[in-house]
Amino acid sequence: MRYPMHNQLLALLYRFQRKLIVAVILVFFLPWIVNCTQNQAQKPAEPTSWTFMVYMDGDNDLEPNGIDNFLWMSSVGSSSEVSIVVQFDRIRLPMFDDKRYEDWTSAKRYYVTKDMTPVSGDALSDLGEINMGDPQALIDFVQWSASNYPADHYALVIWDHGSGWKPKKIQLSTDFTNGFDGLTMQELQSALSTLTDNGAQPLDLIIFDACMMAMIEVDNQLLPFSLVRVASEAPVPSQALPYNEILSLLTATPSMTSTELGEVIVQEYYDYYQNYTLSALPLGNAYNSLNLAVDNFALALIDNHSSYRNQIDRARSNTIFFFDRDYIDLYDFAHQVNLWIADPAINSSATAVMNEVENIIIAEQHGEQHFGDAHGITIYFPTDGEKYDSLYDGASGWLDFTADNHWDEWLRTYFSAAEMSDFLYLPFTARD
Repeated sequence: MRYPMHNQLLALLYRFQRKLIVAVILVFFLPWIVNCTQNQAQKPAEPTSWTFMVYMDGDNDLEPNGIDNFLWMSSVGSSSEVSIVVQFDRIRLPMFDDKRYEDWTSAKRYYVTKDMTPVSGDALSDLGEINMGDPQALIDFVQWSASNYPADHYALVIWDHGSGWKPKKIQLSTDFTNGFDGLTMQELQSALSTLTDNGAQPLDLIIFDACMMAMIEVDNQLLPFSLVRVASEAPVPSQALPYNEILSLLTATPSMTSTELGEVIVQEYYDYYQNYTLSALPLGNAYNSLNLAVDNFALALIDNHSSYRNQIDRARSNTIFFFDRDYIDLYDFAHQVNLWIADPAINSSATAVMNEVENIIIAEQHGEQHFGDAHGITIYFPTDGEKYDSLYDGASGWLDFTADNHWDEWLRTYFSAAEMSDFLYLPFTARD
């Protein structure tokens, strides 16, 4: 009886070992298995209608607003036809640190589902500390989004500070942890060129949830990498776009075109704030007529400025600006020129600019109290020659707009004439 009993004991021991192994696997590997299963489940089986990509740089003083905006997005969540993906970088910063949701400081990627919170366990991946002001980080995020969440249409939100075309200390997607590095206009253009095969496969929509990016100079950096852009002439409020309202409408009607979604964003933004400015317009070939009109306007001003020096000064001083006094509304300046000057060449070119601005705008809204003269597009016109940034010159290679347009020559002409005028009319002081 020894051997049968021995065999029974061995069998019992073997079964116990198997159960022990299974238990160990469940204890140590179940979270990983569940997470992988969830991540696989989050990937759509087929391409969706839209992938809504949010490049959210909260590695600065805007971290609390980033968390709030993430929660707005998750109050709607992705659907079978709309994938909402976010790359969110956070920071621990005195005075601006937000300790909610684990107070982590790296960059994480999320497929945003209904009522999700930005905690580590819900992230698809943790990238560690990265520089959100590095164009390669933007490239990596968009390529990852398109690879994992393919769609018929792609919207890219660049969420952070903004400063128009200027390379300031605080500019587009400024990363405080990485030496205040931000995306310059050259870097943004290079990244978009890479992502779209030099414009052969443009994005459907680029949305700047950042201040003062609705500039003709910025738009020209985006050509031909997106069908539509949405941006603000003025600063954007810290609460940013009302993503809950926008995404509710998109998920309810995923058949929207890029033009229709641009219109929705502009209208929902205005309905939410009843102030500020936002505009949507087409890029690509549709922009050529506006560029040509501005070029002709600049040439007319160059040819005739000496006869209307005071009138041009008054037109400039009466044109609406947006926080940065060097950024003025393009339409309103042309309008003011027509009010102050009676000259056929100047008037016809100014009117052509106004007409082209009206023709190109898909949707535009502004608060009447502070922005009643806004029309959706700003242009650079410093208040005096000492503030003129030489990077603006077409010869610097910084901007496509001034490389192909005479607006920079017009500004040089205007300020050179002002300096000469100041020299000629210095007050005379008699000798003792």
